[in-house]
Amino acid sequence: MAAALGAEVAAGGPVTAAAGAVAVGVVAVGAAAARVAPPAQDGTRTARTRGARRRRLTCSECHAGNPSYRLVVRLTRALVLPLLLVAACTSGTPKPQPTASTPGISGVQAYPGLSHVHLQKGQYPHAYPQSPPVGGPHSPVWLKCTVYAGPLPNENAVHSEEHGGIWLTYQPALAPADVAKLALLAQVNREFVMVSPYAGQDAPVVASTWGLQLKVQSAGDPRLLEFIRTYAGGNQGGEKGVGCASTGATLPQALAFDASQT
Repeated sequence: MAAALGAEVAAGGPVTAAAGAVAVGVVAVGAAAARVAPPAQDGTRTARTRGARRRRLTCSECHAGNPSYRLVVRLTRALVLPLLLVAACTSGTPKPQPTASTPGISGVQAYPGLSHVHLQKGQYPHAYPQSPPVGGPHSPVWLKCTVYAGPLPNENAVHSEEHGGIWLTYQPALAPADVAKLALLAQVNREFVMVSPYAGQDAPVVASTWGLQLKVQSAGDPRLLEFIRTYAGGNQGGEKGVGCASTGATLPQALAFDASQT
């Protein structure tokens, strides 16, 4: 699996160079594990017990006690599988674009024709025409959907929107009671709603998802709930089903990745 990812990088495929480096590292650890505890030719190994008795161990049983083997398993679960999700996001499959007739909620503005490309090293930060952004070029690392007390990086939040995430943002001066109302709205769909302050937005509260945005004057506006129920986890970004809260990066992880790309 890791070798295939490395080959895809070499061929200019959708997986990033950083992902390829991780894949190569997993291959190297795997090779080390094989040298430490190579399997027998017949797929089993013989182990001596305390009573000088012998029993036959399967190859997997033998490797299970090998620290290098366990490290390979952990690396595969923690690194390679998430990289496959990133690759799925860049598969090149045509993605549906919202049109002016898409919104069925009063006040929702549609922004069609947004780019789905991933930003490359040296392209951070990206300037978006909307504030907060509703789509366009973005980081390959998407953010975990949850309630945040501080600002979020646009490039990662946009990727969450592509997955069907709803980004509820508010002016930093919003009353604490209204901020609490937005946090409660996030509980309507914990997988696909994130909340954060956003300096510079021109409305007290804004609800955004890929290609769609609603600006309201109050955190108690009923259209916010309707927006969440209509679009959270939807396919407006063309990547429905990938997840957000369950698969997204933490804020420190996202910031660390973005810093490595500047």
